Amino acid sequence: MYVHIGQEHIVRTKNIIGIFDMDTATVAKQTKKWLQQKEIKGKLVQCSKDIPKSFIVSGERVIISDLNPATIKGRIQKGQNRR
Repeated sequence: MYVHIGQEHIVRTKNIIGIFDMDTATVAKQTKKWLQQKEIKGKLVQCSKDIPKSFIVSGERVIISDLNPATIKGRIQKGQNRR
């Protein structure tokens, strides 16, 4: 199953490792440093035109989204209920 995470980006749900809130997760210096390293390595994908609200870890990639983490989680759960 796939989930739409903003703009024109979709991610396979089985590849999602975690969905994180930008406001709370980026408070830690380690998280900021980790995100900077992903950006330097070209593993950071920006799919947000507005203020980023979440980031999704999918394999080696990190995807920045303007969707709230609860919205993404709800889309995943809604898709699983259709099965």
